[in-house]
Amino acid sequence: MARHLFAALLEPHPPDPDFGPHVDPNTLVWPTRFLIINEADEGGAFLIEFDRRGRFMGDTWFEHIEDAKSQATFEHGDRVGTWEDIPPGISDFAAFGLARLGLG
Repeated sequence: MARHLFAALLEPHPPDPDFGPHVDPNTLVWPTRFLIINEADEGGAFLIEFDRRGRFMGDTWFEHIEDAKSQATFEHGDRVGTWEDIPPGISDFAAFGLARLGLG
């Protein structure tokens, strides 16, 4: 059975400048986008990026899930949140990601 994974992309501060200068930008993490790894039944996995409105931003194919995770880390460093399994039966990854970020 194919696996599907979710991880938030985090920023050190909220994107809203009205949030206030009193916030320590080194301690607050704010989800700005999210990544999905979609493992194909026939093999391989897509690393898919979405913006904070759930719009598709691009994808890349990899032979293995671990390769996709490594690329996410290479591109985004420590901004990649913890990878978590998406429950079986979920097919709308954009809606799932928005809900996990509290935006959907």
